[in-house]
Amino acid sequence: MTQEEFISRFRVSAEQLKATQSRIISDVTSRATSCISQLPDSQRDHAVSYWQQAFDRVQWYLIQATEKVFQSEGEMIGMLQKIWQLEIQADRDVNGHCNDGLQWLHKRVA
Repeated sequence: MTQEEFISRFRVSAEQLKATQSRIISDVTSRATSCISQLPDSQRDHAVSYWQQAFDRVQWYLIQATEKVFQSEGEMIGMLQKIWQLEIQADRDVNGHCNDGLQWLHKRVA
């Protein structure tokens, strides 16, 4: 996959996520507004404060979850890089031993 293809696919996924989250937030806000509008005036201020706190909590949890995913992703990328480096080194070692063996064999045959 080229860099341009990766970026394009990643952006499409991000836009889909944004659209989904925007719809969810709009739906929840509409339902909350409908419920709060039915309350007596004396209770609306408290209900709005509750919903604001609830949204703040949801946002905090989403941020925490996102940070954990990227933290784990970074650790996974680091692990894969180490595995790749070990694989490259093993390949070099095997090639080196094969070359040593071939040189030894050529000296014996020659």
